[in-house]
Amino acid sequence: MLVKFLRWLFGYIRFTIEGNFPERFLNAAARRGVDLWKLSHENGHMTAQTRQREYAALCDIARKTDTQLTDIHYGGLPAFLKRYRRRKGLLIGLVLCGIGCHYLSGIVWSINVRTPSLINEYEVRQLLREHGLTEGTPAKNVNVSDIINSISVNDRRVSWMTVNIMDTNAEINISPNLASFIGTQTPVPLSNMKSIADGTVTKVEVYQGTAHIRVGDGIRKDQLLVSGLVEYNNGHVELTDCEAHVFARTHRAVTIRLPKQYTIPQRQQTTLKRAMTAFGLSVPLTVTANPSEGTVCQSQREQLTLLGHPLPIYITEENWHQYEEVPVELTLPQAQTLLQHKLSLYEFFMLSSTRQGTIVDRKITCREEADGFILQADYTIEEDVCRKSVIPLSVEEPAENSPVT
Repeated sequence: MLVKFLRWLFGYIRFTIEGNFPERFLNAAARRGVDLWKLSHENGHMTAQTRQREYAALCDIARKTDTQLTDIHYGGLPAFLKRYRRRKGLLIGLVLCGIGCHYLSGIVWSINVRTPSLINEYEVRQLLREHGLTEGTPAKNVNVSDIINSISVNDRRVSWMTVNIMDTNAEINISPNLASFIGTQTPVPLSNMKSIADGTVTKVEVYQGTAHIRVGDGIRKDQLLVSGLVEYNNGHVELTDCEAHVFARTHRAVTIRLPKQYTIPQRQQTTLKRAMTAFGLSVPLTVTANPSEGTVCQSQREQLTLLGHPLPIYITEENWHQYEEVPVELTLPQAQTLLQHKLSLYEFFMLSSTRQGTIVDRKITCREEADGFILQADYTIEEDVCRKSVIPLSVEEPAENSPVT
């Protein structure tokens, strides 16, 4: 590649050798030290290339070997400059292009922010913008040390950060200050454990506190299950924060209604809009009217790259979907399927809201009425029925040397 560039830079000539004995020309050129390349033999003639400065030597060799040089073609940079020497506009354009490339190479066109999920990337980009680092900012105007010191000192969420500007790219790396995300610990309040539903106790696990129920007991909603008052064998009484799990079999019922007629959104028309954003300027690639009201937009943005490096050019594609409400009437099999899906969602959220809850038994009935469909489900669930209830205590220490009553 370097040899080809040097040949183009200093200029070369391509010529055809005509005569009875072209091999005598080649042998003489070799003895004179003339470098020939791209030798080919076509239609009884031989063609070759050599450096432009060897032309005088070639003419002398051709005269002595009784051959002729025809179809001489000049190539390379000297020939290019000679061909366009009178076109001053081209030269001015090349100079301006070089100046523009030199100027644009000193501008930050891509900012890559690497931040943990604890810190929002959009907020980091806003802070960088406030400190003068944004797309289109000259790299020489960016004070890296000032940005690092200012953000690290003023934002307690940031432990340390680095700002590296390489060519037209800026790499931002941020490490969070975990201590700022850990709130101050407040004193744990004293509490009891109460029941959240009626049922029959199946299992009792008490870690702190005093249990007031046993396995097999029936309980009512809001009944005291575990007390925060602990009495020891030596008569000492202590108030504590209860920790316990009391499992019981409870009953729940749910009724789900579904109308026979309802409307669903149906896509009627899709409008595609594309635009290109380059160096902060947005240019539309499609000429379409603005979508009407009641449309849903799905947008996708892609950044162009060159040889693995991101360019300050983005292609934005927007799909505007227009929907219309279409009436639909349900049949009994369709209604049963939808009701089963709704019941599955209810069971999922019901069990996720109860700690370690399991369904012991379920009875489901589905019937059709004049205005719709009704699904009735009765459940027997084994779940943790404990709910922590804070003890409303206010203890004030007596003043020094004051009598205690």
